Amino acid sequence: MKPNFAKIEERIQTSVGAVVNNIGEIDDAVASAVVGRKTIVHLVINGSFLYRDKSVRTTQSQRRLLARLTATGKRVRSENISIIDSETIKTHYKMIFLPDAARLTALTAGVAQELAISGDLLFILLGTVKGMRPQTQEVDGKKVKQLRLVPSLTGVDVQRTAEGVYSMRRVLPIEELLELIDGDLKGQGGISPEDRRVIGAAYDAMLDEVTTK
Repeated sequence: MKPNFAKIEERIQTSVGAVVNNIGEIDDAVASAVVGRKTIVHLVINGSFLYRDKSVRTTQSQRRLLARLTATGKRVRSENISIIDSETIKTHYKMIFLPDAARLTALTAGVAQELAISGDLLFILLGTVKGMRPQTQEVDGKKVKQLRLVPSLTGVDVQRTAEGVYSMRRVLPIEELLELIDGDLKGQGGISPEDRRVIGAAYDAMLDEVTTK
C-alpha cells in the first residue's frame, strides 16, 4: 500500500500550525518579530525536545522542521513549512532570519525521503488487559464454528472443547491462535485461507468486547 503523502503533509502542517500559534501567544519575542512587520522570520522547531517527558531519552535527528512565520492581525501563524538540515538548536525552538537555501528541503520531498528510509513500520500498542469476562463469538467457517474466551479455563491456552469450538483462557496474538487451531486440525488437512480469514474477523470482533485499560 502506498502512503498517502497529501494526508501526511496535511497532518504535519496542522500540527506545526498549532505549535506556532501557541508559541506566538506565549513568547513576546516571537510575536514582536512578526506582528506588524515586513521582515521574513523563520522558526526552527526542535521536535526532540518539544512536549517531551524529561524522563524519556531520544536521539536527535539532524533534520528539523522550519516554519516561515507570518501574522494575521496579532496572531502568528506558519505560512510555509520545509525541512532544514544540521541546524544547531538546544532549546524547544529558535528564530532565524535568512536560512541557508542549500540546507533546505521542501516538505513534500522530505516526507518521501523519510518514508523511504524508515520502510514499513509496525506500531504495537502495549497496555494492561483487565476485567476480562467470558466471551463467545460465532465463526462462519467450515471447520471452526465458535470461539470462546474463558479466563477460568485450566490447562493449555487453547483447546477444542466441542466439535468446531475452540476455547481460550487468555488473549493471544492472532497468528498464535491460528497456528494452534491449524495444528489441532492437521489430521483434517488444517484450516484453509478462507477459514483463517473468518477466524481472524471473528477474533477481532471478540476482542472489541473485552474490557481493557
